[in-house]
Amino acid sequence: MWQKKSILFIGLMLLLILNGLGQATELSLPGAPTCATISDFDGDSKSDMAIGTDGAILIYLGNGDGSFSGPTIIPFTGLPNVIRAADVNGDGRTDLVVSDRENGKIKFLLNEYGEFSSIHTENDSRAANDIVGYDFNADGYFDMALAENNAVSIWYGLGDYNSKGKAWFFSWENYPIPTGPLSAIGKADFNQDGLVDLIVTAGNMLYVLTQETTGFTITAQAQTGYNPVALAIADFNQDWVLDVVVANKNSNSVGIFYGSLEGVLYSFETPIYYPVGYSPSSLAIADFNSDNCLDVVVACEGENKIYFLLGNKLGNFALSSESLSTGERPVQILTTDFDSNGKADLVTVNKGTNTLSLFKDQEFASQISFKLPEMDVKVNGEDGPLNLYVDSSNNMEVSGTLVPNDYQGLKADVYLLLETRVSGETEPKTYYITSAGIVEGETAFVEDWNIEAFSGGLLYSISTTELADQVGVGFYTLIAKLIVKNDKGITVNYVMDAVDFTLQGEPVTEFPELDIKIRKNGEGEPLDGPLSFTSQDEIEIFGSLLPHDCQGFLTDVYLTFTVTRPSGEEAETVTYSITADGGLVEGVSPLIENWYATDVPEYYLTFAAQDLINTIGTGFYSIVGKLVLKDRAGFVYYVSDSAEFGLGGRPISNPATVTVTVDTTNERVKAYVSVEANDAAGLPAFAYLWIQCWGTYQYEEDNETKTGYILFTEQYTTEGWEVLENKKYKEDEEREDFTIDPFTVWAVADLTDYPLFDFPRSYLPYGLTCEVHAGFIIKNWDGMDYSVFDCDSFYNVY
Repeated sequence: MWQKKSILFIGLMLLLILNGLGQATELSLPGAPTCATISDFDGDSKSDMAIGTDGAILIYLGNGDGSFSGPTIIPFTGLPNVIRAADVNGDGRTDLVVSDRENGKIKFLLNEYGEFSSIHTENDSRAANDIVGYDFNADGYFDMALAENNAVSIWYGLGDYNSKGKAWFFSWENYPIPTGPLSAIGKADFNQDGLVDLIVTAGNMLYVLTQETTGFTITAQAQTGYNPVALAIADFNQDWVLDVVVANKNSNSVGIFYGSLEGVLYSFETPIYYPVGYSPSSLAIADFNSDNCLDVVVACEGENKIYFLLGNKLGNFALSSESLSTGERPVQILTTDFDSNGKADLVTVNKGTNTLSLFKDQEFASQISFKLPEMDVKVNGEDGPLNLYVDSSNNMEVSGTLVPNDYQGLKADVYLLLETRVSGETEPKTYYITSAGIVEGETAFVEDWNIEAFSGGLLYSISTTELADQVGVGFYTLIAKLIVKNDKGITVNYVMDAVDFTLQGEPVTEFPELDIKIRKNGEGEPLDGPLSFTSQDEIEIFGSLLPHDCQGFLTDVYLTFTVTRPSGEEAETVTYSITADGGLVEGVSPLIENWYATDVPEYYLTFAAQDLINTIGTGFYSIVGKLVLKDRAGFVYYVSDSAEFGLGGRPISNPATVTVTVDTTNERVKAYVSVEANDAAGLPAFAYLWIQCWGTYQYEEDNETKTGYILFTEQYTTEGWEVLENKKYKEDEEREDFTIDPFTVWAVADLTDYPLFDFPRSYLPYGLTCEVHAGFIIKNWDGMDYSVFDCDSFYNVY
């Protein structure tokens, strides 16, 4: 089918065209092109092209000056509808992934030092409407996400690319899309959690599939224009959150979907649509006017033209009056810098005339000037942040100014939003200020307003008392938004301004002072503890309060015993509350409710120790005083203090003993612990286990050979082993600080050669002396602590 003389003719013509020796901007191809991709196929850091046609793949190698050599023609049985460049087999060379619509398969052309000599067909695959490649499961192998008719399917690489006739990929994940068929797919980390997510267009919808450890889930969606056929991803408004641009073929428009991120929850704001030419088929992103803002170029298949949307730093766009003519039916547009001169070059794939249209150095002399309105909104005359206090004599007043600039006389909807995070609400909420007051549903402040100059006028006023009653006290952001519409009612741009403020009660700068103390049998001064009581003692509890700025606040008072007590072979923690009549109830209950805070020089209460033993038991006690104070706006303040004591402790003359032994036979490290409980039997103990290894090394500094030290420390936690330290220290370098934490609370009992762990020697650093530490901090019920630890060491060589 392909003749050598035609190859030579095509290659020479391309050289003439791109070297500027001819005036033509179209390159004839020996077949109808369907798709294309740009990459570096021969490893010379210059942009090359691969073109899919009906029966062949054409490879053009770039020379770096805007000219090309080739094409190399690779016969292809089928009809390629998608072609993507990727390093499929991990050899550092760029391969080709092709969807064959005619035969319904995915095919791979491996790059062998710049030549594509063989084609592998993935027999279990299905042809796709679009493809993205990535190592989704982080196993080091290339994977694929295929946009199919009604679902996204994930194909995972097996890593064996030499087998003939065998599968290179496997797929067990299929994610249905409710409005299929899918037309375009992209990948990016939209929610910034470190995992790559997917985005697809299907029907008249846009979906984000967020990747989690168990697969992908649809977490965001938005309606597009009619028949979306292409998408691209970028941060157009420079807010560090990704946005999406979509070409809508049957709406003759491009939609910009601005991304929003709350934590790791990604969503879309209301899209803005820009009319372009008839039947847009493809789009690309570049900076065409050197203003450091991304622009969008759109190929319109229905009228054989290219249109430019020039962007600014706000993510707003204006349609350029300049357009370019292409060959017939441009089904794809690509952009790169073929000649490395810093200016964007364009290529369109023209299916109707079997050509490529090549546009070099597409740059606008100046940015299109279409100046947005300038808006300035204030709360109580300030830009914020500011504090407002709830008082019947105070108001929250919204005022603003607007300079219309080039938008004079256009139609707009005006919104005044209150984004709030208030006391008593677990989630943020959004309210809308309307002519009828504050409402929760999305409602405009003014609709279809003819934009004109507005200077310093009062827009809205509400008393802070009424605002607190209706919405609450807390953090507020007032947002004024001007949504500009064209004569068809379609949103074409917007501007906004915001003010942060808080709504709160009287300012509290000096918080209450609560002091809880205990004393035994009337002896000495009351203390914070710890003290030790026996069944014959009297327990005296003292409390005092200086409310300071919280004087008169509505207050709930709690006085509780938090007790760690024995329970069989374990230890348990319980809470008992002191009631207004001096009794005890299990759980948390107030001592006094709805009390207006005032000075309390001394509050006094006594308990017979035996009564506490009878009701709660022996153990380690903490008497906790807690105040919950509410100001007039509903803000809640918490104040607490405590004192500790042991009740019913037993004497310990012979604490527990711990013995650690390490066995390093058979290339493994096995550790065991033996415990003799002695007098500590049954007492609660915090258990610790860690490994510490050390050694020395030589290094050169200031023309001297010096000796540093190597330290490796790892502790066992409730989540498993955790490395705390793994570092080489220089001679005088201070060691990093860290703490060893307990991994469980255990009732002390006898143990004999209880296994702690079993590691291969290679798990620990080579050539270091290692110590295995284990032991307990035992807590007696009288509040005394007893520490018992042991270690055993070994030299780790394997």
